[in-house]
Amino acid sequence: MTHTATRFAPRGADTFRIQPTASGFDIVTSGAHGSHTTAVHWSEVARIDAYQRDQFRKNVFLVLQLKDGSRVELNEDLPGWSDLVAELPKALPGCLARGDWWRGSAGQSEADLNWRTIYYRYSISGMGSR
Repeated sequence: MTHTATRFAPRGADTFRIQPTASGFDIVTSGAHGSHTTAVHWSEVARIDAYQRDQFRKNVFLVLQLKDGSRVELNEDLPGWSDLVAELPKALPGCLARGDWWRGSAGQSEADLNWRTIYYRYSISGMGSR
């Protein structure tokens, strides 16, 4: 089952932001129908993959696979992205720091970040063991 940040948004949500918390991070959406906050706890995160997609310009995405088998996809344009990426290796032992998986566009070929697992905790529901 795949979910993007829109899963957390009520209809009509205009803005999204990522807000790190002591136990994980919140996805905060707001729009015409008010605000909505969904918490994701570090203990729920089983795997994180990073990839780059070229959509008019290069965008970097993180796909967080949760223990229940669902996924959350976040992109670098969301407010709070940099804070979240900086927090990952502190909160999730073994998670690669940003400098180890992304060096920006200077001197990096398109193929350098097609898909890379930056964190893996254990077997994810419905996916078997690795």
